[in-house]
Amino acid sequence: MLRGNHESRKMTEHFTFREECLQKYDEETYDLFTDLFDNLPLAGVVANKYFAVHGGISPDITSMAALDAGVNRF
Repeated sequence: MLRGNHESRKMTEHFTFREECLQKYDEETYDLFTDLFDNLPLAGVVANKYFAVHGGISPDITSMAALDAGVNRF
């Protein structure tokens, strides 16, 4: 499972995920989800052959090294 652009606080609010969590559960549950999203990997390598990322990652990021150098996750 990889993190995409919809797993950000801003996008969860825009696409009503936050509202749905608050209606069905509470603020603490929403905060737990966003903490989880913050810790999802942005990319992965499958079978030492395929570099997998969400489509929202820059096309300039073509390797794990480029990801580490170019993205401040937190």
